[in-house]
Amino acid sequence: QDYDAGTQVQLTARPAEGSAFAGWSGACAAGADGQTATLTMDEDESCIATFQPVQVTLSVASEGNGTVTSTDELINCGNDCIETYKPGQVVTLFVDPTGGSIFTGWTGDCSGAAERFQITMDSDKSCTATFAEPFSSNDLNGTWRVTELTEQSTCREGPDLRRSYSIQVKHDGDAVLFTVRGDESVEITGTYDGKAIFLSLYSIPEDGGITTVERATLVLSDDARRLSGTIPWTWSNAIETCTGQDEVSVTR
Repeated sequence: QDYDAGTQVQLTARPAEGSAFAGWSGACAAGADGQTATLTMDEDESCIATFQPVQVTLSVASEGNGTVTSTDELINCGNDCIETYKPGQVVTLFVDPTGGSIFTGWTGDCSGAAERFQITMDSDKSCTATFAEPFSSNDLNGTWRVTELTEQSTCREGPDLRRSYSIQVKHDGDAVLFTVRGDESVEITGTYDGKAIFLSLYSIPEDGGITTVERATLVLSDDARRLSGTIPWTWSNAIETCTGQDEVSVTR
Protein backbone atom coordinates (compact mmCIF):
# COMPACT_ATOMS: atom_id res chain seq x y z
CA GLN A 1 0.00 0.00 0.00
CA ASP A 2 1.26 3.49 -0.85
CA TYR A 3 1.12 6.24 1.80
CA ASP A 4 2.10 9.90 1.95
CA ALA A 5 5.31 10.56 3.84
CA GLY A 6 4.70 10.99 7.57
CA THR A 7 1.44 9.05 7.55
CA GLN A 8 0.90 7.00 10.69
CA VAL A 9 -0.35 3.47 9.98
CA GLN A 10 -1.78 0.99 12.46
CA LEU A 11 -1.74 -2.72 11.65
CA THR A 12 -3.68 -5.41 13.55
CA ALA A 13 -2.88 -9.11 13.37
CA ARG A 14 -5.95 -11.34 13.49
CA PRO A 15 -5.24 -15.10 13.64
CA ALA A 16 -7.55 -17.45 11.82
CA GLU A 17 -9.29 -20.26 13.67
CA GLY A 18 -6.77 -22.88 14.74
CA SER A 19 -3.81 -20.51 14.77
CA ALA A 20 -2.29 -17.98 17.17
CA PHE A 21 -0.38 -14.75 16.64
CA ALA A 22 3.32 -15.25 17.45
CA GLY A 23 4.72 -11.73 16.94
CA TRP A 24 5.85 -8.93 14.65
CA SER A 25 9.17 -8.57 12.88
CA GLY A 26 10.67 -6.07 10.47
CA ALA A 27 9.71 -2.40 10.83
CA CYS A 28 6.76 -3.24 13.08
CA ALA A 29 8.84 -4.93 15.78
CA ALA A 30 9.72 -1.67 17.57
CA GLY A 31 6.21 -0.21 17.64
CA ALA A 32 4.29 -3.38 18.43
CA ASP A 33 1.81 -3.63 21.28
CA GLY A 34 0.49 -7.18 21.28
CA GLN A 35 -1.39 -7.83 18.06
CA THR A 36 -1.29 -4.15 17.08
CA ALA A 37 1.70 -2.39 15.50
CA THR A 38 1.99 1.34 14.72
CA LEU A 39 4.59 2.89 12.42
CA THR A 40 5.21 6.23 10.74
CA MET A 41 5.78 6.10 6.98
CA ASP A 42 8.96 8.19 6.63
CA GLU A 43 10.27 5.71 4.06
CA ASP A 44 9.39 2.39 2.49
CA GLU A 45 8.74 -0.11 5.31
CA SER A 46 8.16 -3.85 5.56
CA CYS A 47 6.35 -5.68 8.39
CA ILE A 48 5.91 -9.40 8.96
CA ALA A 49 3.21 -10.89 11.20
CA THR A 50 3.94 -14.48 12.21
CA PHE A 51 1.18 -16.96 13.03
CA GLN A 52 1.54 -20.48 14.40
CA PRO A 53 -0.90 -23.38 14.65
CA VAL A 54 -2.53 -23.63 18.08
CA GLN A 55 -1.36 -26.77 19.83
CA VAL A 56 -2.15 -28.46 23.14
CA THR A 57 0.11 -30.84 25.02
CA LEU A 58 -0.54 -34.39 26.17
CA SER A 59 1.82 -35.53 28.92
CA VAL A 60 1.86 -39.22 29.79
CA ALA A 61 3.59 -41.03 32.65
CA SER A 62 3.79 -44.65 33.75
CA GLU A 63 4.32 -45.88 37.29
CA GLY A 64 5.60 -49.43 37.65
CA ASN A 65 6.54 -51.92 34.97
CA GLY A 66 4.66 -51.04 31.83
CA THR A 67 4.45 -48.70 28.85
CA VAL A 68 1.80 -46.39 27.40
CA THR A 69 1.48 -45.87 23.66
CA SER A 70 -0.97 -44.06 21.38
CA THR A 71 -2.66 -45.53 18.33
CA ASP A 72 -1.16 -42.71 16.22
CA GLU A 73 2.29 -43.96 17.37
CA LEU A 74 3.36 -40.47 18.49
CA ILE A 75 3.49 -41.45 22.16
CA ASN A 76 5.59 -44.37 23.32
CA CYS A 77 6.12 -43.92 27.05
CA GLY A 78 8.68 -45.39 28.11
CA ASN A 79 10.65 -43.07 25.94
CA ASP A 80 8.49 -40.42 24.26
CA CYS A 81 5.96 -39.27 26.86
CA ILE A 82 4.99 -35.77 25.65
CA GLU A 83 3.31 -34.86 22.37
CA THR A 84 1.43 -31.88 20.94
CA TYR A 85 -1.90 -32.06 19.13
CA LYS A 86 -4.39 -29.79 17.43
CA PRO A 87 -7.24 -28.66 19.73
CA GLY A 88 -10.17 -31.06 19.57
CA GLN A 89 -8.10 -33.97 18.30
CA VAL A 90 -9.03 -37.36 19.82
CA VAL A 91 -6.16 -39.52 21.04
CA THR A 92 -6.41 -43.17 22.07
CA LEU A 93 -3.91 -44.41 24.65
CA PHE A 94 -3.36 -48.04 25.53
CA VAL A 95 -1.18 -49.79 28.09
CA ASP A 96 1.20 -52.72 27.88
CA PRO A 97 2.21 -54.27 31.23
CA THR A 98 5.72 -55.72 31.23
CA GLY A 99 7.72 -58.03 33.45
CA GLY A 100 4.62 -59.88 34.64
CA SER A 101 3.04 -56.74 36.11
CA ILE A 102 -0.67 -55.90 35.94
CA PHE A 103 -2.36 -52.64 34.98
CA THR A 104 -4.31 -51.17 37.91
CA GLY A 105 -5.76 -47.97 36.44
CA TRP A 106 -5.48 -44.40 35.12
CA THR A 107 -5.20 -41.15 37.06
CA GLY A 108 -5.13 -37.50 36.02
CA ASP A 109 -7.22 -36.57 32.99
CA CYS A 110 -7.59 -40.27 32.18
CA SER A 111 -9.63 -42.45 34.53
CA GLY A 112 -10.87 -45.97 35.08
CA ALA A 113 -9.11 -49.29 34.65
CA ALA A 114 -9.72 -50.06 30.97
CA GLU A 115 -6.51 -50.80 29.09
CA ARG A 116 -7.53 -48.32 26.36
CA PHE A 117 -8.58 -44.74 27.07
CA GLN A 118 -9.77 -42.18 24.54
CA ILE A 119 -9.13 -38.53 25.40
CA THR A 120 -10.21 -35.34 23.61
CA MET A 121 -7.46 -32.72 23.47
CA ASP A 122 -9.50 -29.59 24.12
CA SER A 123 -6.74 -28.31 26.46
CA ASP A 124 -3.42 -29.49 27.87
CA LYS A 125 -3.91 -32.96 29.37
CA SER A 126 -1.93 -35.23 31.68
CA CYS A 127 -2.45 -38.96 32.22
CA THR A 128 -0.68 -41.50 34.42
CA ALA A 129 -0.94 -45.28 34.03
CA THR A 130 -0.15 -47.35 37.13
CA PHE A 131 1.17 -50.88 37.03
CA ALA A 132 1.61 -53.22 40.01
CA GLU A 133 3.33 -56.46 40.69
CA PRO A 134 0.92 -59.38 40.41
CA PHE A 135 -0.54 -60.81 43.58
CA SER A 136 -0.02 -64.43 44.43
CA SER A 137 -2.76 -66.83 45.48
CA ASN A 138 -0.15 -68.31 47.82
CA ASP A 139 0.09 -65.11 49.87
CA LEU A 140 -3.09 -63.36 51.06
CA ASN A 141 -1.42 -61.41 53.87
CA GLY A 142 -2.05 -57.69 54.11
CA THR A 143 -4.78 -55.06 54.22
CA TRP A 144 -7.96 -55.71 52.23
CA ARG A 145 -10.98 -53.46 51.65
CA VAL A 146 -14.44 -54.95 52.23
CA THR A 147 -17.56 -53.65 50.47
CA GLU A 148 -20.90 -55.14 51.54
CA LEU A 149 -24.19 -54.57 49.71
CA THR A 150 -27.33 -55.87 51.38
CA GLU A 151 -29.46 -57.65 48.78
CA GLN A 152 -32.14 -59.10 51.06
CA SER A 153 -33.27 -58.10 54.54
CA THR A 154 -36.26 -58.65 56.81
CA CYS A 155 -34.98 -55.98 59.22
CA ARG A 156 -37.10 -53.02 60.21
CA GLU A 157 -34.03 -51.53 61.82
CA GLY A 158 -30.52 -52.84 61.51
CA PRO A 159 -27.51 -52.83 59.22
CA ASP A 160 -27.03 -50.15 56.58
CA LEU A 161 -27.72 -51.21 53.01
CA ARG A 162 -24.12 -50.55 51.98
CA ARG A 163 -20.93 -50.28 54.01
CA SER A 164 -17.19 -50.42 53.50
CA TYR A 165 -14.31 -51.05 55.87
CA SER A 166 -10.76 -52.43 56.03
CA ILE A 167 -9.58 -55.75 57.42
CA GLN A 168 -6.20 -57.31 58.10
CA VAL A 169 -5.63 -60.78 56.66
CA LYS A 170 -3.13 -63.28 58.04
CA HIS A 171 -2.52 -66.34 55.90
CA ASP A 172 -0.44 -69.38 56.81
CA GLY A 173 -0.90 -72.52 54.74
CA ASP A 174 -4.58 -73.43 54.77
CA ALA A 175 -5.35 -71.23 57.81
CA VAL A 176 -6.72 -67.71 57.39
CA LEU A 177 -7.46 -65.06 60.03
CA PHE A 178 -9.47 -61.92 59.32
CA THR A 179 -9.19 -59.06 61.83
CA VAL A 180 -11.98 -56.48 61.65
CA ARG A 181 -11.23 -53.29 63.58
CA GLY A 182 -14.32 -51.26 64.41
CA ASP A 183 -15.84 -50.29 67.75
CA GLU A 184 -14.50 -53.66 68.85
CA SER A 185 -11.77 -55.76 67.25
CA VAL A 186 -13.22 -59.00 65.86
CA GLU A 187 -11.23 -61.99 64.62
CA ILE A 188 -12.73 -64.35 62.04
CA THR A 189 -11.09 -67.67 61.31
CA GLY A 190 -11.31 -69.76 58.17
CA THR A 191 -9.63 -72.23 55.88
CA TYR A 192 -8.20 -71.75 52.40
CA ASP A 193 -7.85 -74.28 49.58
CA GLY A 194 -6.00 -72.08 47.08
CA LYS A 195 -9.18 -70.97 45.32
CA ALA A 196 -11.60 -69.94 48.07
CA ILE A 197 -11.79 -69.04 51.76
CA PHE A 198 -14.32 -70.82 53.96
CA LEU A 199 -15.12 -68.73 57.01
CA SER A 200 -16.27 -70.26 60.29
CA LEU A 201 -19.10 -69.05 62.53
CA TYR A 202 -18.53 -65.44 63.65
CA SER A 203 -20.39 -62.50 65.21
CA ILE A 204 -19.79 -58.77 64.76
CA PRO A 205 -21.29 -55.96 66.89
CA GLU A 206 -22.83 -53.36 64.56
CA ASP A 207 -25.74 -50.95 64.33
CA GLY A 208 -26.73 -51.44 67.98
CA GLY A 209 -27.00 -55.20 67.68
CA ILE A 210 -25.08 -58.33 66.78
CA THR A 211 -24.67 -59.75 63.28
CA THR A 212 -24.03 -63.49 63.22
CA VAL A 213 -22.80 -65.46 60.20
CA GLU A 214 -22.89 -69.24 60.42
CA ARG A 215 -20.84 -69.85 57.30
CA ALA A 216 -19.43 -67.96 54.34
CA THR A 217 -17.45 -68.76 51.22
CA LEU A 218 -15.34 -66.14 49.44
CA VAL A 219 -13.92 -67.09 46.03
CA LEU A 220 -10.55 -65.72 44.93
CA SER A 221 -10.33 -64.09 41.48
CA ASP A 222 -7.86 -65.34 38.88
CA ASP A 223 -5.54 -62.35 39.46
CA ALA A 224 -5.67 -62.95 43.25
CA ARG A 225 -6.78 -59.35 43.86
CA ARG A 226 -10.41 -59.93 44.85
CA LEU A 227 -12.51 -62.20 47.03
CA SER A 228 -16.25 -62.30 46.46
CA GLY A 229 -19.28 -64.18 47.67
CA THR A 230 -22.79 -64.07 49.10
CA ILE A 231 -23.06 -64.09 52.90
CA PRO A 232 -26.34 -64.88 54.73
CA TRP A 233 -26.61 -63.32 58.17
CA THR A 234 -28.83 -62.92 61.22
CA TRP A 235 -28.97 -59.60 63.05
CA SER A 236 -30.55 -59.10 66.46
CA ASN A 237 -30.83 -56.60 69.31
CA ALA A 238 -33.01 -56.39 72.41
CA ILE A 239 -36.09 -55.62 70.28
CA GLU A 240 -35.96 -57.72 67.14
CA THR A 241 -34.25 -60.45 65.19
CA CYS A 242 -34.05 -60.41 61.40
CA THR A 243 -32.20 -62.04 58.57
CA GLY A 244 -30.62 -60.95 55.33
CA GLN A 245 -28.04 -61.59 52.66
CA ASP A 246 -25.05 -59.49 51.51
CA GLU A 247 -23.04 -59.46 48.33
CA VAL A 248 -19.46 -59.06 49.54
CA SER A 249 -16.39 -57.91 47.64
CA VAL A 250 -12.97 -57.89 49.30
CA THR A 251 -10.11 -56.25 47.36
CA ARG A 252 -6.45 -55.47 47.98
